[in-house]
Amino acid sequence: MRNFGKAKKYFTKALDAKETAVGIGKKHSSYAKTCNAVGTVWYESGNYDKALKFYYQSLETSEKVHGEDHIITASIYDDLGATYYRKEKYGKALKYCKKALRIYEISFGKDHRFTATSYKNMGAVYHRRSDLAKNQSSAKDAGSVASKSNAGPSKHSDTSGADLQQALKYYYRALTSYMLVYGRGHSCTAECYKHIGAIYAKTDYKKALKYYNDAFEIHKLVYGEDHIETQNTSKVYEECKERNRRQRRIR
Repeated sequence: MRNFGKAKKYFTKALDAKETAVGIGKKHSSYAKTCNAVGTVWYESGNYDKALKFYYQSLETSEKVHGEDHIITASIYDDLGATYYRKEKYGKALKYCKKALRIYEISFGKDHRFTATSYKNMGAVYHRRSDLAKNQSSAKDAGSVASKSNAGPSKHSDTSGADLQQALKYYYRALTSYMLVYGRGHSCTAECYKHIGAIYAKTDYKKALKYYNDAFEIHKLVYGEDHIETQNTSKVYEECKERNRRQRRIR
């Protein structure tokens, strides 16, 4: 089990020392790095508000020391995006993920592992926001039926479809980049196949099965059949296959 208490203690001591050290202080890259480390400890322990506090301190220093378009600053944008994702603040998560992606595309181009991961992160945020919007839409519809309102059907906005298309776009970009960087038989490539399969599983079981199968075959090669990742992929593949069978029987 990770000892977050000890990690926080030692990193906090290091941070205090750097704040007062001659030649370092709060405007030094070393201070930004330590702030980021403290933020990550809080993030890993599940205290996202504390994590944000230290990530923002790290960002403030990094922007002054390195500038807003530096890859170190981009990595902090990534951390902020991940934290807001965990807090289900998807608008803010997208804001920082986009900032990070722009820097990676400029610094490394589109066919780099950092850029590919940034595409995948963008896809994940849109994907999760789509699910949230869909759930909220369903809840509002259920509430309208339960209340037996005479005002007619609700006209609330459901943005889940647009977000789902954005998610698919970024997952495909990530897949293309990972294929160029790592090749087909890599766990990162398999993860993209699985994400794309999950999106198609909402509307097109046949397409979903293709991508789930690709992910499953790669996981078997990379991890072996008894690994948890392989088993999880096998499970969603079999569930999708069963839904496809039921749908074909109905038709």
